[in-house]
Amino acid sequence: MGPRGIVVDALGHVLVADTGNKRVIVYDADGNFISQFGGEGSDLGQFDEPVGLALDSKGNLYVADTWNQRIQVFVPNADKTKYAASAQWSISGWLSQSLDNKPYLAVDQQGHIFATDPDSFRVLEFTSTVNSFTPGAERQRIG
Repeated sequence: MGPRGIVVDALGHVLVADTGNKRVIVYDADGNFISQFGGEGSDLGQFDEPVGLALDSKGNLYVADTWNQRIQVFVPNADKTKYAASAQWSISGWLSQSLDNKPYLAVDQQGHIFATDPDSFRVLEFTSTVNSFTPGAERQRIG
């Protein structure tokens, strides 16, 4: 599969989840290649079906590493041209290896991370505690 997720940082760098090649690519605002990171695998910093991308207010990048069933966090270097893996957490709901239903991410101004779980028809919210809610339904605590 080709590119899926895309975000633009505060400097205008375009980050693309190159899903089929199991990496994230960084381009400048003119579309020129700057760097890439990732690669196939399950170690911290590697991917198996990276799809959703989101940036927080500090420039940290969150990647939905779908088939590894986790979200990984990457910290940028000083000029935001390279990223280093810094953390990860498991997502028990991403059990499917569907080619159609892919999770996507968003981060709000309070730093809450939201992840879709398409096969379970829900949205997950991550803060210091883990919550799950289904659109149109009452919020339910799952962690």
